Amino acid sequence: MKPSEQIDQHIAGIPDWRGKVLATIRRIMREADPAVTEDWKWMGTPVWYCDGMVSLANPHRGKVKWTFVKGAHFADAGHLFNAGLEGNEWRAIDIFEKDRLDEAALRRLVKTAIAYNRSQRTGKENNKAVEAGGKKVRQVDKKQETRRRKSYSRPASVQPVAAGAKTDRSRNGRNSAPRNSTRKF
Repeated sequence: MKPSEQIDQHIAGIPDWRGKVLATIRRIMREADPAVTEDWKWMGTPVWYCDGMVSLANPHRGKVKWTFVKGAHFADAGHLFNAGLEGNEWRAIDIFEKDRLDEAALRRLVKTAIAYNRSQRTGKENNKAVEAGGKKVRQVDKKQETRRRKSYSRPASVQPVAAGAKTDRSRNGRNSAPRNSTRKF
């Protein structure tokens, strides 16, 4: 089943006000940018992406939590975040039954989150995200990958021992004479 179908079923399975709020969040996310994609993760969480994960939404008892993954890194001009304010990455909006949603302000917040994601992607030429069948795929620059593999060398302490070589170590870890030596004791 496709993620969009799973999200449809999830919203339809919540008959109270929380289902309507989830449907509104989904609509706002889709309208914010045509490049927004959605996914179904963690056994029942709708997640939205645009040049990286943007947000996720979960219904809880008495509220719907709309979490922005990088919310701590961009400005909240409308002062919408009211949860997770002490964290270093995530910020959230707890939406309660009696709350009225300011869709224009929420849409601006989503666009700000997408703009932040895009600003973080610039300059990362070797990790370009490519749309491939609805999934983000990492493209690897083959020349750079080959250079990385060739430049790797093991430290001397990890070099493999040649086949058939016999070594003997004393208790203190120092090398002693080979086993087949003619050393006298």
